[in-house]
Amino acid sequence: DAIFQEGAKEELVWGMTREQATLSSNIFLGDFLCNLVDGVVIGAAFAECGIERGFLVSVAICLHELPQEMADFMILRKAGFSFMGAVGANIAC
Repeated sequence: DAIFQEGAKEELVWGMTREQATLSSNIFLGDFLCNLVDGVVIGAAFAECGIERGFLVSVAICLHELPQEMADFMILRKAGFSFMGAVGANIAC
């Protein structure tokens, strides 16, 4: 935490401010956990409910992911990420 001193405008190695680093790490963690649960649910749907319901659950989860990823993108943009930085951060996780 020595890199970040009160009032200092220092940046991380990847050019992120402290606020951006904190925000992006929280978004990455939340996105990771959501994707993990989504994967378990999709796997369980195929294993326990058959192919047809498995695909139905997969489509439902994909539709759920679209607004979530758009919201993550907008939060990253509001935090000061460039357009491509926010896109890259969303793709990375």
